[in-house]
Amino acid sequence: MTKKLVMLEALSQYRMRYVFEVEDDIDHALDEYVMQESEADLKEFSQLHLAPTVIMSHREITKEEYLKIFNEDNEYLTKWDDEKKMTFINILDYTKEPPLASFYGDEVGDVLWDIAKGEYGAITKENLDKIIKDINAEK
Repeated sequence: MTKKLVMLEALSQYRMRYVFEVEDDIDHALDEYVMQESEADLKEFSQLHLAPTVIMSHREITKEEYLKIFNEDNEYLTKWDDEKKMTFINILDYTKEPPLASFYGDEVGDVLWDIAKGEYGAITKENLDKIIKDINAEK
């Protein structure tokens, strides 16, 4: 079996919270947030990673492309040898159950996989009932 490298690009989002003390008009907090030169200027109250992430693209790459992109994306690690750089590859273990199936059971895992693939479109209140119904029907 031929082993291949696949570069997957995903968009990951966080919900950030900040608290502002304002005089009178609460919309001043919006102005202050938007006008910051850097979020480093703000005191972060909390953050929450929002899932699922959005897969933007995937493509097969060569080892040479991997190392080139690794060096471009991680300039501070360019002095590492190639062997150490290659440790950032996620090697799939085809002998294990898929994570969703092992955690939720095969049927629910299938519905969650459909969500991740976008089969339900955006996760909105309108289609959340359908997703829950499908999950319960699969159990």
